[in-house]
Amino acid sequence: MKTSFHYYEFEGIGVFELLIDKLNIFNSSDFVDNLKRIIDEKDNTHLILDLRNVDSIDSIGIGLLIGIKNKIAVKGRDIYLVCASDNVLRILQIAKLDSYITMFRTLQEAARWIQKNRVDE
Repeated sequence: MKTSFHYYEFEGIGVFELLIDKLNIFNSSDFVDNLKRIIDEKDNTHLILDLRNVDSIDSIGIGLLIGIKNKIAVKGRDIYLVCASDNVLRILQIAKLDSYITMFRTLQEAARWIQKNRVDE
């Protein structure tokens, strides 16, 4: 079975990269289960959720992003989104998710912003 994600560190920041093109009701449980496991196993204060491969998202996917943001915030951590798809960005902006989760177009932009704004941990 093909894995739907890849976890790695980029410039000292945990990155959870989705390897799927759609974040929807049909593939959300695998994504959520694995991301929750990574959140529980790793102690990164900042986590980037890399959606660069995702070109479609539905309301279930949006709800999952909100749930993940809430789960990680309870642990005193923060999550950031990297999204390259204009379509997905437009949907996230319409849902006003950009006022709740900080978003970037590239992984490098996200890492630079996090490092610049990082409070001593």
